[in-house]
Amino acid sequence: MQVIEIANLRLEPQTAEHAEDMFVVLSDPAIYEHENAPPPSLEWLRTRFARLESRRSPDGQEQWLNWAIRLPTSELEHMTALVPMRQEAFAAYQESAIVGYAEDNVAAGRWPADDAVARSRADFANSLPQGLATPDNHLFEIKDDPDGPTVGVIWFAVIEKNGIRSAFVYDVEIAPEFRRRGHARAAFEALEPIVRSLGLSSIGLHVFGHNPGAQALYQSLGYGVTGVNMLKALGKSGT
Repeated sequence: MQVIEIANLRLEPQTAEHAEDMFVVLSDPAIYEHENAPPPSLEWLRTRFARLESRRSPDGQEQWLNWAIRLPTSELEHMTALVPMRQEAFAAYQESAIVGYAEDNVAAGRWPADDAVARSRADFANSLPQGLATPDNHLFEIKDDPDGPTVGVIWFAVIEKNGIRSAFVYDVEIAPEFRRRGHARAAFEALEPIVRSLGLSSIGLHVFGHNPGAQALYQSLGYGVTGVNMLKALGKSGT
């Protein structure tokens, strides 16, 4: 099998080396709305791809041609930029973030649905009591390029624990119509020099267990697990 290139895409014979890039793509839960499930780990996917390099079915009766498809670099190039959030954008973001955070906590089993939005609103007010002017909090609009449309938001705060100051990302969101274009990855990469300029040496974040796509992205960016919170839902007594 050889690489095949045409005007707007490149087909590469799938190998174990594709696992890292494909793990992020294949961890998107939207792919599995009707069947199957995301790969359980990067190592599992790498092992599977290595096994498929034989190009034969397990019984040896069929030839399997598996390809990885890449867009040309020129199709993917953009200059994602982080721009301080405008006041008019903050109002819309605030309401969306409150609802989204409530839904995530309900999905994780942490909050009951009936008062989730109220809890989320209280958390938001506590975290940003002065809105955009809250000290040590930095909210940015993610732009397709410095003069382009806003494609999402990212918010981090400077926190101090045990005498060590670091950055903590409270939220990142890409608008649905702009997803799967590399903006989240580019936003995190653009965030690093900003954090360094503040004299901080690390970036932390929280990711919900029901979001394997985000987990895969952060892992590919070099973020490591520092702890795991676990929960078991118990049924009513006697059921």
